[in-house]
Amino acid sequence: AGISKAFGGSVALRDVSLALAPGTVHALMGENGAGKSTLMKILAGVHQPDSGEIRRAGRAVSFANPRAALEAGISTVFQELSLLSNMTIAENMFLGREPKGRFGGIDRRQMWEETKGALARLGLTLHPDTLVSELSIAERQFVEIAHGIDADADIFILDEPTAALNAADVDVLNRHIRALRDAGKAIVYISHRMDEIFAICDVVTVLKDGQLVGTRPLSEMTPASLIAMMVGRELEDLFPERGDGDGTVALSVTGLKLQPGSQP
Repeated sequence: AGISKAFGGSVALRDVSLALAPGTVHALMGENGAGKSTLMKILAGVHQPDSGEIRRAGRAVSFANPRAALEAGISTVFQELSLLSNMTIAENMFLGREPKGRFGGIDRRQMWEETKGALARLGLTLHPDTLVSELSIAERQFVEIAHGIDADADIFILDEPTAALNAADVDVLNRHIRALRDAGKAIVYISHRMDEIFAICDVVTVLKDGQLVGTRPLSEMTPASLIAMMVGRELEDLFPERGDGDGTVALSVTGLKLQPGSQP
């Protein structure tokens, strides 16, 4: 609540509050530079707020780094995917929290089995020993979601998750998101795509220039009213009537010839 953050002389967030409810998909929208990613990186432990606080179940918490946020139940899939491509899926899933065997070494069997189980819960048949470099963009995103499931996260942050996905992968992702919602998880969904927002989300919060515009149930919104919240004016103001012009010739060309190999 009341989160503010500046980088040097540039204010990224000013007194922004966001409430997430279990079992909902919460859209976070705004034009580029509105502060969406900064707010999520504060929630994920990447940045620290200059003022304001994060409250979880009514108790103030702070996260020194993303690992601390994950341990507190907050899983984030950023646009810049964080998996290490030269490591296996299992090694990425347990990076920094590797289980120890009886003699103090890494228990790779436990890593393998838990990774396989987490992937299976998303309906994925990927082998835990597969290198991340061999995965598609969609598979990497699904692995990151599986990572959050394995860590028993109850808040999932998805930052532009469909930007590099084809239609089939988007359908699979949406199925996973609905399953997480139905399991009582809270999902933050950042996207510019109106059709996705209205298809998958329950609530929307809009930021503009680092400030909170408002939070509304999507059942009360239309694409036009949501755009109006984002840009600060009604949709019809975005497209003024086309002018008739005064008839003056802007460009006149005669005798133009293109030779083979010419660039148009």
